[in-house]
Amino acid sequence: LLGLVYSNLPAESYAQLAFKRNIADFKIDDEIHNTSIYLNTINRGSVVVDYESVNYTIKLGDSNTLTEQMLMVKFAQMTASEIGSRPRQIEHVITLLPNSSNDGGKLVGPGQNPALFNSARFKVGDILLEVSGFSIDDQTHFGELQKYIRSAQTLEFTVNRDGRVLILYLDIPSETLKM
Repeated sequence: LLGLVYSNLPAESYAQLAFKRNIADFKIDDEIHNTSIYLNTINRGSVVVDYESVNYTIKLGDSNTLTEQMLMVKFAQMTASEIGSRPRQIEHVITLLPNSSNDGGKLVGPGQNPALFNSARFKVGDILLEVSGFSIDDQTHFGELQKYIRSAQTLEFTVNRDGRVLILYLDIPSETLKM
């Protein structure tokens, strides 16, 4: 069980299951990958499958890939005013562009909320190398970075600006702070 979307209306619920490297989304009563195993029930943190009239519960592990995907879609659609001073993903702060010099990092431009780009004191043409210790070139680190940003209080950007390595900071207020 890789992920699930739970709803009080069973018709709106679905689960993402993998079997022998095949991954697909299934609804209640669907047969799972032609195995004679049928999805019986979708709960908040588990599913119940039926195999030869015996029910088996499969629990969701630590991460729910479908919830993560839905969050990323939601975050990508936020306006600058919705983002405010609290970025939820790196694209809220900066736009990452390919680095033509091939010496690592990504070129940056203003993100979905340009005020955050300016607050961190970025300049167009900066080459971003790391964010709070996460390498910008490592895809595994990039996924971890996206999760980290949601609860970060300060983001530390390591950039190459005209051949000099600089550290830029973006302080992020707590979600509970009211002004």
